[in-house]
Amino acid sequence: LAKALIDMGLKPEGVAVYSEMLGTDGTYLPGQFLAAGEALLEARAWETAITAFEKTLAKAGTNQVAVVGHALLGKARALYGAGRLAEAQEALANFVEDPRVNKTRLVVDANYLMIDVASELGRKEKDDSTRGKFFAAAVAALKKVRVYSKEKTVQDELDLMLGDIHRRRMAAEEAMGLKKQAAETR
Repeated sequence: LAKALIDMGLKPEGVAVYSEMLGTDGTYLPGQFLAAGEALLEARAWETAITAFEKTLAKAGTNQVAVVGHALLGKARALYGAGRLAEAQEALANFVEDPRVNKTRLVVDANYLMIDVASELGRKEKDDSTRGKFFAAAVAALKKVRVYSKEKTVQDELDLMLGDIHRRRMAAEEAMGLKKQAAETR
């Protein structure tokens, strides 16, 4: 019902139904909480989605690798959407180190998201050293993605993304009046 309401454009009503679901433990299965989290991501109800993914993780068994992986990544996406960038970066770092999921194909998606999260953190960072570390983390994530596909179109897309990371860094430095650092970034 909640997903159907959101799909019909009745986002507040759909989110309210999911919020009611999340307010109880009931007899919901991890997959149901995961589906709720995914629908809430689509509805851009970030905080409620975070709760859904946390419930998924609390209910999922250790042998439910796919559910756990999707919930961890979903939570990171919701944190990013909510503007909680440092938490999103931490969630992604934990994801790529988690032995339950770091060998799955989802690690590529996690690294794609890390590119955005780390470069956005870098864009906002005033300290030169810390800003450099964020942008380096974005480049490192991009390099990890590069390993997973040797297709020319994917490699070309990644080359463009690398240029975009450098452009973001240069724009951030110029916006802060750091002309010398911006020139070095070129």
